[in-house]
Amino acid sequence: MVEQIEELLSSGSGTGAGVVLLIIGAICLICAVLLSIVDVREHRLPNTIVYPWAAVSAGLFIAVAALTGDAYGLLRGIVAGILWSLGFMAVRLIFASAVGLGDVKLAFILGLHSGFFGWSSAVLAVASTLMLAGLAVLTLLALRRAEGRSRLPLGPFMLTGTAAALLLG
Repeated sequence: MVEQIEELLSSGSGTGAGVVLLIIGAICLICAVLLSIVDVREHRLPNTIVYPWAAVSAGLFIAVAALTGDAYGLLRGIVAGILWSLGFMAVRLIFASAVGLGDVKLAFILGLHSGFFGWSSAVLAVASTLMLAGLAVLTLLALRRAEGRSRLPLGPFMLTGTAAALLLG
């Protein structure tokens, strides 16, 4: 993502798209911090943040796609968001206490963001999320700070895993 933004900003024709991507990044940072704080404190991801973020992100990615002519990136992001949400919904249906509906909704946004930049970014975001959450669970169990039935907010791991995939992938 960083390389693509740098490339757009340095090219004369892609400056507008680069600026929109920077705005998307700033909005992501703000929403990620707010959602992480709420999820850690209350074990929920409020719709008052998730829904506007989804709508604004969709609109801004449509603008980037229009400015760059990358309709495939937009479609890929939408499909990645749907796939990630469906995966989380399947887990929720099988293990209701493992994943909340807020996580399912957040998965769509994060899939849109990571998928826009490529399938490898989307896969890396999901893998990073699961790895970070798994390591946290194993650490808490080893330190006896959690039990098998303990609840752990998944949102911060989803947000951190996606950020890592976008920044490093």
